[in-house]
Amino acid sequence: MCSGISLSWRDVPDALIKRHGLHDRICTRSEGADREIQFLRRHRKPLVPAWRDSQLNIYPWGHHLRAESLADGFLADDAMEVVIPASMGVEKGVWFQIREGLKGVFVRGRVHMLTKPASHYYRIMTRSRRMPVFIGNDY
Repeated sequence: MCSGISLSWRDVPDALIKRHGLHDRICTRSEGADREIQFLRRHRKPLVPAWRDSQLNIYPWGHHLRAESLADGFLADDAMEVVIPASMGVEKGVWFQIREGLKGVFVRGRVHMLTKPASHYYRIMTRSRRMPVFIGNDY
């Protein structure tokens, strides 16, 4: 699956950083790297950024949802697909690049990350049986 994502702090408007108290999530993973905001499931208040109705906002992070559920009509009629912007993801301590973002679903005030069965490469890299649904290219 995916237990966290990061996004360049430059990609998040200052107003959102202030409104959601994201200053303590800004960090640098390595010397010389650009600052990023980390959104981790283990945070006391798990949050995730998402593009909904052509607007970026920060939402409570819901559960992971199987992409197969969408095809089976499992979700409520008010569910809306969203894009989770991210440049990096992490699973079981392994950070990996995300090129165009991840797919999610907004339901009842929360953003749920969509997952699918892991590719061979993703499974070897993270030891996980499921992976996020990448927009564009994926592992």
